[in-house]
Amino acid sequence: MNKSISLKILDKFRFLYENLGVDYDTMRLIVSTKLTIDSRKTSNLLNNQLFDESSNQYKTMQITYAIIGFFMMLIIINSKNTFVSMGIYFSIFMFLVATTVMSDFSSVMLDVKDNGILSTRGINSKTLNASKVTHVMIYMINISIILNGFSLIASIKYGLMFSLVFLIEILLIDIFIWANLFTDIKFI
Repeated sequence: MNKSISLKILDKFRFLYENLGVDYDTMRLIVSTKLTIDSRKTSNLLNNQLFDESSNQYKTMQITYAIIGFFMMLIIINSKNTFVSMGIYFSIFMFLVATTVMSDFSSVMLDVKDNGILSTRGINSKTLNASKVTHVMIYMINISIILNGFSLIASIKYGLMFSLVFLIEILLIDIFIWANLFTDIKFI
């Protein structure tokens, strides 16, 4: 997902952040900066020696996730037993999303430098925590869209209701993983 698209969608939920007591403009600036840094940083899943500094490793990881998503789609297309294939599919999806988010964002979740640097500028802890949670949430949604895009299209084979339930399950799995990663971060 493009950074500007993510931020435009985030703007639609401004009222929610403001009701939680978050300074939305400051949080949006922090998230925008973190998304810019993400496009420049190297992924933990890629070996840094394989790529030169000029290559865009973020795009390379997105292409890798799309290829993995294509092969995950084959599980849905070539299934003889829908329940077994969906169990296998969602197990693979949960494993990929959870491990990717933990490997790439453990430094974001455990980072205390933000508190030391930004707290001295008058930014409260609610805004800092909201920026961390929102940053990882945008990344998770991006991974989910890339991994499940082909499969969501292929799920139409079983009908529109199946595709709707499939989409709801993807959202619930993202919420489940996101909630388990951020159990100790509070907006207080």
